[in-house]
Amino acid sequence: MIFSNTDIFKITKRDPLVFYFKELFNGKLEVDYSWVWDSLPRICSLIHPEGLKDDIRKAVVDGKVMKIVAGLDDMERQLHRPVEEVLDELKEDESYSLISVNDVYSLEGWVGVDFEEGDDDEIPLNVP
Repeated sequence: MIFSNTDIFKITKRDPLVFYFKELFNGKLEVDYSWVWDSLPRICSLIHPEGLKDDIRKAVVDGKVMKIVAGLDDMERQLHRPVEEVLDELKEDESYSLISVNDVYSLEGWVGVDFEEGDDDEIPLNVP
């Protein structure tokens, strides 16, 4: 299967994620205690918890998430920052990428690609 750049690097908008997370908090996710419940507040804080703070607090009060794991202090810190700043920080964090820039560079040699300065439009092949 061949993917275009738009498929691989497609960025999800924040609003659909907030809507989906609200659904999880409000019945779409089974109420049984699990690592998913414990991870949900932290993930919400990664995309900025605005619009989700009441759901996160209710999940803690209802015992769906342990207070110590929910990261309410982190959530409060994120709430005092602009949404765009939080999202830009997330975009820059390679630990949330599927593949890092270093991985791409290391694969160049593996597939026989050796880019030189000025070769922007050419893909040289190392064919004997």
